[in-house]
Amino acid sequence: FNIPKPTQGETLVGGNLSIAPKTQIATNAQQEQSSSTVHPSDLIAAQGAKQADEVMGEWLAQIEVMLAEAEDLPQFREMMLAAFGDLNPSALANIVANASMSAGLAGRFDIAAEDS
Repeated sequence: FNIPKPTQGETLVGGNLSIAPKTQIATNAQQEQSSSTVHPSDLIAAQGAKQADEVMGEWLAQIEVMLAEAEDLPQFREMMLAAFGDLNPSALANIVANASMSAGLAGRFDIAAEDS
């Protein structure tokens, strides 16, 4: 751009900028990584896992009872097939849908933040 380099002490448009040595830049980057905040996608995943654990816990409790009562694997299979209609897959489907939507929104936010 043919802009001359400023001389020592010369006032610049926008003020004087100091450039940190490369070692200071590396140290700052390491500090930022170690003290970085939790990313929204991690929070979304943790919340979804907690909600799914609650739903899956109910299912597993039913399955454990059936397994304890079954005399053999074919009987357990029949009990599982008979009980499947009582399990509520829509609760888990809602959790997955909400987590997917939240993750999509978090991704859009990240892209918008990078552009600005």
